[in-house]
Amino acid sequence: FERLNQIDPVGTSPIPVLFFVLAIVIGPVLGSFASAVIHRSRLGQSWIVDAESSGAARSACPQCGGQLKWFDLVPILSWLCLRGKCRMCKAPVSASYPLLELAALVLSVSFLSVLGANFSAVIAIVAVPFLLTILFLSWEGRKLPTDVLAVLFALGLGLRLVAALNAPSGAGGLKLFLDGGLGAIFYAALGFMLYQFRLRILKASLKARGEIPLLAVLGVWFGISFLPVVLISAGVYGFVAAILRILVKAKPQAGMLHPFAASFIIVLLFGGRILESIIP
Repeated sequence: FERLNQIDPVGTSPIPVLFFVLAIVIGPVLGSFASAVIHRSRLGQSWIVDAESSGAARSACPQCGGQLKWFDLVPILSWLCLRGKCRMCKAPVSASYPLLELAALVLSVSFLSVLGANFSAVIAIVAVPFLLTILFLSWEGRKLPTDVLAVLFALGLGLRLVAALNAPSGAGGLKLFLDGGLGAIFYAALGFMLYQFRLRILKASLKARGEIPLLAVLGVWFGISFLPVVLISAGVYGFVAAILRILVKAKPQAGMLHPFAASFIIVLLFGGRILESIIP
């Protein structure tokens, strides 16, 4: 986080190989968890507690409902060994599962490479399954789960707090922490204005205001100074995504929910460089 805000840039010392090994091992596991969160969120179910047993939610085949064993859940390898089929009912298992696991692996290694071997990278990697969740659900035009946004908000707040405690001076730490709080308010206000503009000026029929809480989360993570970077990355990505949706004949999306979700990952990876290009 310090690097994103150009407070304490990461040095040029190489990252130990062990950290990359850990990221490669943990990444697919986070992707597997992301697939479970996405699936349960689509059904409106909790990914934390099983509604029937009141215990921890357990993975099950979406076709036959049979509970999966540990050897069914080995990231990537289980899908390959079972040839993309359920071990119990032989129903096809979507290729989106191993693809999510690969995506989480790439993101985990990328965050480690960009942010360095520090607390910021740890928090970013922990956020990977939730970032993938909002990215995929927003692409499908679904409402983002409140609990997922709450986790991301808490992670951003924790990141701010640790960065503030490690700041060179107390005043600088307080300013850094307040920047996150003001960023959440400012970004959310911007989301509300965008919603009102489309509703009252463009006369668009919008039932949800999903951009508002998502922007509040972005505000906590990146602060006011990164607002231009968030808007630019969301705008450019939104244009590319709109063309892609036309090419694949997908239903057009109203609003900027998916572009803002994508900008979350873009700014984490490239925000510092984009900001430097805007403000030399």
